[in-house]
Amino acid sequence: MATRVYPSARERILDAAERVLVRGGPRGLTVEAVIAQAKISRGGFFYHFATKDELIGAIFDRLCAEFAADRVKAASRDRAARGRQLRACVNVSATIDRRRQQRFYSLILALIVGATESPALVAKVRAMTKLFHDEMAADDLPIAQCLLVQLALDALWLHEALGTLKLPKRLRQEVFDLARALTRVPLSGEKA
Repeated sequence: MATRVYPSARERILDAAERVLVRGGPRGLTVEAVIAQAKISRGGFFYHFATKDELIGAIFDRLCAEFAADRVKAASRDRAARGRQLRACVNVSATIDRRRQQRFYSLILALIVGATESPALVAKVRAMTKLFHDEMAADDLPIAQCLLVQLALDALWLHEALGTLKLPKRLRQEVFDLARALTRVPLSGEKA
């Protein structure tokens, strides 16, 4: 008799893993903790995810897909074509709600820990970064300009995730305003 697989089991595991990650950090993310949170069997977990790294990769994929969908919506509201995708990325980062922010912070920390042990996770993040760069290259901005803005956002998210930087709301908004402005400013030697 075939085992019945519920289509929502994978999502339930991912939801549980995110809750465990937000609550306990990357070291608290264990297969046992996710199994208990999701109320599934060990076999049920391993049916969907062969390893914890595979689980972290799936959380990464899911959050990237959410972010990309939000970026598409934000870009559709931008009338200026040049730099639209990068501005949309800044706008989404600036307006993300507290709950999703915590999910991103937890994932960032899990990726840092996981990357020290898993070349597969590093490859996954590298592939997503390349895809992002390819999309930005089609935005008619020099890649160096895109990288400057992306690295600034990455550094802000990393410091916030680590708890090493807590900007007052107004200053944080100014950082995003400046990042947004950098998507409109021509680089030296470039025509406006």
